[in-house]
Amino acid sequence: MIGQGVEDVKISLQRFGWPDYLVFLVMLLSCVMIGIYFGFIQKKPKKTCEQAADYLVGGRKMAVFPVTMSLIASFISGISLLGTPTEIYVYGVQYMFIIFGVLSMGVVMTFVFLPVFHDLQLTSTYEYLETRFDKKMRLFGSVMFTFGTMAWLPIVIYVPALAFNQVTGINVHQITPIVCIVCIFYTCVGGLKAVVWTDVVQTVMMFGAIFLVMIKGTVDVGGVDEVWSRAVKGDRIEGPDLNFDLKSRHTIYSLLFGGFAYWLKSNAVSQNMIQRYLSLPTLASARRALWLFIAGVLLLLGMCCYCGLLIYATYHECDPLTTKLAKAKDQLLPLLVMDILGDFPGLPDRQTGYIMRGVVAVFGAICVCLVLVVEKLGSVLQLSMSLGAVTNGPLLGIFTMGVMFPHVHGTGALIGGSTGLGIMAWICAKAQAAIASGELKFVTKPVNTLGCSYTFIASEPLNMLAINATEAIIPEVPEEPVFAIYHLSYLWYTLLGAVITIVVSLIASFAFGANDPRKIHPTLLAPFVRTILWPNRKNFKRDDPIGIENDAQFVSALDLKKLDTPIKVALE
Repeated sequence: MIGQGVEDVKISLQRFGWPDYLVFLVMLLSCVMIGIYFGFIQKKPKKTCEQAADYLVGGRKMAVFPVTMSLIASFISGISLLGTPTEIYVYGVQYMFIIFGVLSMGVVMTFVFLPVFHDLQLTSTYEYLETRFDKKMRLFGSVMFTFGTMAWLPIVIYVPALAFNQVTGINVHQITPIVCIVCIFYTCVGGLKAVVWTDVVQTVMMFGAIFLVMIKGTVDVGGVDEVWSRAVKGDRIEGPDLNFDLKSRHTIYSLLFGGFAYWLKSNAVSQNMIQRYLSLPTLASARRALWLFIAGVLLLLGMCCYCGLLIYATYHECDPLTTKLAKAKDQLLPLLVMDILGDFPGLPDRQTGYIMRGVVAVFGAICVCLVLVVEKLGSVLQLSMSLGAVTNGPLLGIFTMGVMFPHVHGTGALIGGSTGLGIMAWICAKAQAAIASGELKFVTKPVNTLGCSYTFIASEPLNMLAINATEAIIPEVPEEPVFAIYHLSYLWYTLLGAVITIVVSLIASFAFGANDPRKIHPTLLAPFVRTILWPNRKNFKRDDPIGIENDAQFVSALDLKKLDTPIKVALE
């Protein structure tokens, strides 16, 4: 590469040959075939209600392994796969201490949220809000979830397309419609079963690809010891930051408590995750899937962390961001893949039913169109990522109140949720404005270009795309700004939104006359709350769905409020 310009090097690394395209095509076709099988070949239930359950939750007969793999694929998107190595390369390994927040989330979800949702046998988490509060809360929660998802999905689509562009040179807007059409197709026709099994294929490929990158990259660098040595010299390896500074980007406290709140919302009360847990036949199997999911996610995060160190070890003397060899930070991992694996082709990379399928198609098409916005308006990209924090906190607060605070009623929850939403929207908007004005600046780890063997025009590192959308990256230490609430680390956003929502809801509920806790059905509350309110009932069934009996007939969760006679919970 001596004497070459950076553009020449870029072109030389775009070695996506026909075997690579063949692998990519086979992946897409396998997803289509899975959708066709579950949509047209597999025998369907005859009853309409059973058809809806089959489409949305796989008939509640799914196995633990495929659901676990699907959970991993659902949570670890392209943003995480490309963003985590970038995070490690730019900021060091401090982010990895979030594993303590992940483990804490698993404990709380196991004993608080999962039993409630599984006992009620819901198909949507927002059914719970209507049952526990009222229809207004179901609508409020659904709208927040919809807008949050609509802001998140275009980024999920755009980031992998950006990676594909790095290794092939194909325009982002030529590949995104093709991939999205395939996803929309198998989701529309095959329902959750098709989604789960395509996720299995994708998860296996994901682990395999990262493992190959780790092995080949480590060998090329000179072994694990050399990777570690270069990372230490480059200041990428560090212990937990014990300073309790709310403005600091990552500290052990923000990673533990803020990370816990973020993961709890994303896994315990998120519709796309809970839907998969509810596809399992028993609570015990759902709990197994949860902890297998946590183990898989931690393993994948660890692998992505190592890839970040590997990127630094490979380019420690020639930073590809400064030289513009990578146009965006999220192209660092694809750049490494093509650099070390480029010579190995083929390796890298009824009415109700109609309504549900129509919603999938329409929202999928909208998200494809929003990719245009994501690409054209960089500031909107950061704002849309912060929008996730705007809705995550209030939603977590609302569901937490539902299962843990029986005194809160619908009016109080609506006031609290609206307040939390408004405050978090203001904080995120102010934070984005502070970033744009240069008021908020954060320090990155050192890089150099002394070892580059090609010519380039130096540039400032670009803003980070995936891991943290609330800070700008600069090469020097910034002046300490005057503290303001919007200077908080992005990791505190979800927790702050949840706390505001809960506190305001409690105040409003007592101001307007709080609920009588004993008039709330036990299955709507967390197991430990049931024990406090009904101490004589020690043996609520947990491994199997709890039956709600009235005149010897089982009723759905949404019918609970319609019953005039006392409801008896089936005991072991």
